[in-house]
Amino acid sequence: MQCVVKGRFIGGAIYKPKDTQSGMKYSACVVLEPGEEDKIREVRAEAMADEFGSKTPKGMKDWTLRKGDDEEFEHSYEKLFINPKAGEEKKPALLRRVQGKLEPTEDIYPGCYVHVSVNAFAYSGDSKKGIDPGVTLGLRGLMFWKDGEPLGGGFRESEFEGFESEVDADAFGEEAESLL
Repeated sequence: MQCVVKGRFIGGAIYKPKDTQSGMKYSACVVLEPGEEDKIREVRAEAMADEFGSKTPKGMKDWTLRKGDDEEFEHSYEKLFINPKAGEEKKPALLRRVQGKLEPTEDIYPGCYVHVSVNAFAYSGDSKKGIDPGVTLGLRGLMFWKDGEPLGGGFRESEFEGFESEVDADAFGEEAESLL
């Protein structure tokens, strides 16, 4: 059960996995565009039906859709978001369309808009380990969709477009000058 949804990338560990309670994980926090939550609900329902049939187990945890509750963070407050994760061995694809072709990118930054590929999966849990049954989202990949206002005052190389630099051959030598 997988789908692709559109939203605004808020942050996460997409370039390098981060240490979590359950090991090293890639993750992405994405505030969904209006209407995209229906796709998440659909794949969640499919995953739950495959794992549990028509009976929802007691103590079921749903980690698919969340609503921002931090009033201090206006970008997600009262908005639906997802926070899919992937294990260290499953690095998500990070792509951008360039002249009609998908290419790897490092242009995804907090504040930009993305398409996110996720898969939903349900799990039975383990009462001996104190793990409740649940359903969650796996992170498969992100594709840059369009620019947005950077969050957190992040630097972007485009700020220097139109500026030139001079090479001081005395300070850096002719070898450095030839690199420019």
